[in-house]
Amino acid sequence: PSIDAAVDTVAAEFGQIEILVNNAALFTAAPIVEITRADYARVMDINVGGTLFTMQAVARHMIDKGVKGRIINMASQAGRRGESLVAVYCATKAAVISMTQSFAKEMGDAKVRVNALLPGITDTKFASALVHNDDMQKLLMPHVPLRRVAQPEEMAGAVLYLASDASSYCTGAALNVDGGYLIG
Repeated sequence: PSIDAAVDTVAAEFGQIEILVNNAALFTAAPIVEITRADYARVMDINVGGTLFTMQAVARHMIDKGVKGRIINMASQAGRRGESLVAVYCATKAAVISMTQSFAKEMGDAKVRVNALLPGITDTKFASALVHNDDMQKLLMPHVPLRRVAQPEEMAGAVLYLASDASSYCTGAALNVDGGYLIG
């Protein structure tokens, strides 16, 4: 209900919704043998359920209003490459990539483009445990060809591309912005 209410509020204030950047996520770190059902359910509900039901509510609005919309889901390079201690997070981001592709197929006739952004490690509050941990940096940076952590504005440029007419023939894409991590 809160997602529908938020969509209604934004649509009432601005007339219509043309762009959704779906960026809510939750992260939990634990060895696979220690993941609890509660941790699993919470991360799945936010990362997969939140993405799905927000896309659904905004897509309904876009269809009803005849909006040629853009939906951009924040996935992660972790959705393409499993990592130790974050199996559930990786699984949720793989689900976001797959849902993005499914939604893109379904929304094409409505002229709504649906894409995903796959950031690498970015210097945000969300990733601070990785970014500001020397041991993690020593472990991760050898796998990042650019040998550095991204800045948030580097993700903003990719989001602007996906939201703009410059990507008018782009739907169902999973755009890697990860410093080369997936090829590293």
